[in-house]
Amino acid sequence: MQDARYERTRPDGRVLEVRTQALANGGAVRTYTDISERKRSEEHIRHMAHHDALTGLANRTLLHDRLSQVFNQAARKRRRARRAGAGP
Repeated sequence: MQDARYERTRPDGRVLEVRTQALANGGAVRTYTDISERKRSEEHIRHMAHHDALTGLANRTLLHDRLSQVFNQAARKRRRARRAGAGP
């Protein structure tokens, strides 16, 4: 068994981090940690980085990120279309 780490969101909205540590004798130790507050803080910081504090509107960082996503998606579609048209 390998060491593992993953997150689970409970129906009540709490987020648990689950870690499993393999033991030498073949057993394992599993821990559950409530990381809900950390996740809320991370989301709050992410929102502050991408929105104006006064108006709540998206800022240029978010605009740049979204435009980059759209341009990258369009480039992938163009490449797929070229490959599809270049077939036998």
